Amino acid sequence: GLADYEARSSYSINVVATDGGSLSNSQAVTIGVTDVNEAPTVSSGGTASVAENAATSTVVYQATATDPDTTAPNSAITWSLSGTDAAAFSIDASGQVTLNNSADYEAGNSYSINVVATDGGTLLDSKAVTVSVTNVNEAPTDILLSNASIAGASALGAVVGALSTIDPDASDTATFALTDDAGGLFAISGGNLVVANSLSSVTSATQQVTVRATDANGLTFDRTLTLTVTGITAGGTFLGDANDNTLNGTDGNDIF
Repeated sequence: GLADYEARSSYSINVVATDGGSLSNSQAVTIGVTDVNEAPTVSSGGTASVAENAATSTVVYQATATDPDTTAPNSAITWSLSGTDAAAFSIDASGQVTLNNSADYEAGNSYSINVVATDGGTLLDSKAVTVSVTNVNEAPTDILLSNASIAGASALGAVVGALSTIDPDASDTATFALTDDAGGLFAISGGNLVVANSLSSVTSATQQVTVRATDANGLTFDRTLTLTVTGITAGGTFLGDANDNTLNGTDGNDIF
């Protein structure tokens, strides 16, 4: 078989010469095996995963390698990265791979890199690695109202506007509730902000409600919305427009 320096660095033999009359002589011979640099082999796997938004200090992959050489410099391994997404990662001297910026599942759910092991004699090996990004639920980041103006003479149940959310999770859904309903003037119905009580008592054209959006996994976001009640002046006077206008009273005595 082939000589292997790391297994055995020398051999001892005797070379014997025998003539036709059976006389002989021998010479002891030591055969030294010279060390030849051999390439390392990346032994770690070809897949890894990381949760989106994980801290950049999170180790997403641990690279390992073996090398037949047992002595420096040929046995020394240095690490580097190549491949499509190499710029998104860093690798340290021990082979720990980290992201330079937190992963965002919605922006990209996998990365492709090569981990490269180079020995002290510049021989190398590489391993293609796919890093999968796992999705993590994220809270809504904003609440939108399609319309923020309502006539002061609007009937109970009149829709002010439709509510919606901005959510990093594109397929997420949300439900809405009021944590401040402007003293009972407004409510939520079917994803809409609606009039819940007569606006006849309103003395200010500006009203505020606080809406809480809760996503399908229970994360919440609150936003205070400013509404404009049209057709009134300070003191609760309703102003009609050029059309026929109706003023509806509530239960009990209404004084105009």
